Amino acid sequence: MYVKVKRHKKIYFIFCEPNDSIAVIKTEVSKLSDIPVENIELWKKIPTAPVNTQEQPQYSKTSRGGFQRLEKTVQEEGIVNGETLYLTFGTDDYTDIEVTPFEH
Repeated sequence: MYVKVKRHKKIYFIFCEPNDSIAVIKTEVSKLSDIPVENIELWKKIPTAPVNTQEQPQYSKTSRGGFQRLEKTVQEEGIVNGETLYLTFGTDDYTDIEVTPFEH
């Protein structure tokens, strides 16, 4: 299977297996981007609740505004073939998850 890893205007296509850890994907991204693996954080979009509900979404300490930080294996995180993941830098500075919309 493969996943797409996006950051701003860059997309990395990474081949992986369901039993691979997220660290394997981070290592592959590091090889392609020259970003140290220890500075890479990968995030997955969390499905949003229906608009007509009054409940506020509950986020864990590893989530941020509709995104979940990935830490386990591909299968445990529920990542499917062709899914888009998002890359931020795991430094002390806050990095917003930002992806530029595709222009035709």
